[in-house]
Amino acid sequence: MKKKSISQGRMFLFLMLCFLWVPWGVFGQVNDVGQSMVSGTVSDQEGLPLAGVTLVVASTNRGTISDIEGGFRVAASASDTLL
Repeated sequence: MKKKSISQGRMFLFLMLCFLWVPWGVFGQVNDVGQSMVSGTVSDQEGLPLAGVTLVVASTNRGTISDIEGGFRVAASASDTLL
């Protein structure tokens, strides 16, 4: 009888870990309807890439920071404005 409770405990622990782990991969990929990933490069007047520039989609809490080569990627719709 003790063996049965140990295997039930292990099964419970396994299921709890699965339920806690799986949503992170699913929710990280969700975009709102009508949105796609917008990408580009931030550069100065001379065309040199700017790293560390904060870009925000106007009237939302979505944003990103340009990488070392000035590149960025953010979820936005065609009518959105990047600030």
